[in-house]
Amino acid sequence: MVKIINNIKHNKKVALSVWNKNWEKECVGYEFIGFAEYYNMGKWYQRVKKISENKGEPCKGEIIIKIKKLNN
Repeated sequence: MVKIINNIKHNKKVALSVWNKNWEKECVGYEFIGFAEYYNMGKWYQRVKKISENKGEPCKGEIIIKIKKLNN
């Protein structure tokens, strides 16, 4: 996570690709292109700590991506 945070501090441009190899017919995926911000305090940080799946985890912050383009 430290490397990701440092990368965001130096260049906020990001691309995130997701797919599910079990989708029928063909392997369809999505690519989100945008700008990332990292929050380790304030409302976004508190929000990530309240997610039930994060209970007991050492949440250090939250990365928010403002999506500018979506490809599929």
